[in-house]
Amino acid sequence: MVPISILFLFILIMMLLFKMGNPWKKTSKDFPPGPRPLPVVGNLHIMDLKKPYQTMLEYPNMEAAWVKESHFKALR
Repeated sequence: MVPISILFLFILIMMLLFKMGNPWKKTSKDFPPGPRPLPVVGNLHIMDLKKPYQTMLEYPNMEAAWVKESHFKALR
């Protein structure tokens, strides 16, 4: 049986490595500047959740998503 402290340390190290990603990879310059999104929820913390349609109207018709280390954009 693996002690819980070793298991916790392994999970913590894996989370840190996943969060760091590739430190040598430069961010793409063809994306417009914007707030840094949080993991999982993205930029939902910035939106007015009572009137989300107003917040979405303030931005251009572009959506973006991160999947691992790849950045995808979709134009409407």
